[in-house]
Amino acid sequence: MPKLYIITFLLFSIGLNAQIETIKIKKEKESSILTSVTLAGVKDGEVSLTKLCSDNKFTILNNPGKYKVYFAIIKFTDGDGVVTEWVNSTETLNKQFINYLLSPRSATKTKVTITEIKARDNKEQELNLNNITLTIIK
Repeated sequence: MPKLYIITFLLFSIGLNAQIETIKIKKEKESSILTSVTLAGVKDGEVSLTKLCSDNKFTILNNPGKYKVYFAIIKFTDGDGVVTEWVNSTETLNKQFINYLLSPRSATKTKVTITEIKARDNKEQELNLNNITLTIIK
């Protein structure tokens, strides 16, 4: 009789295990489209001052979330060799910085690094974007 209970218990446990479904976990597909930001169509390289003045808005490429740039730090070396940092808090390049570039005291080639570029969508989700390194030629 005890053997009957053991056999019944084993058959019952095998039946319970047969009812458990297998759970498959799928990996999230890596996005082949990377979001990046440019200024005057350039991420890294040279740009003329006239082009920068006409196209001074940060452009986010591959932007399905409709993000807009709201913060960036502009770092450059002026004609006297002094390193200066300005905060840019709009979607376009800081007007004071453009006025500086247009002034005679700026160098003919100004190397500019724009870092900590951050963007937000309408749901207030934040996105950190790539740095931009430009050489602005008068």
